[in-house]
Amino acid sequence: EGREELLEEKHKWEKQAELKNSQETLIDVAAEQYGPLPGILQEKINSIQSLKNLRALHRKVIKIQSLEEFTELVNRAAEY
Repeated sequence: EGREELLEEKHKWEKQAELKNSQETLIDVAAEQYGPLPGILQEKINSIQSLKNLRALHRKVIKIQSLEEFTELVNRAAEY
């Protein structure tokens, strides 16, 4: 029983680490594409708790031409 709980905790921490890494990478790539991101946009990205949404934004960040359009997509992704 204790081992099972430990494995659940490990899985939870790994998922959190993967989420944090994805958020940070998205911020880095977006900053490379558009220049320094406003703090509020970074906070929105860090509020996204869906790896699926973060991965979709990763794919789109290099295709989107403007920071405004990217911000709109981040706002929509942060709602879910």
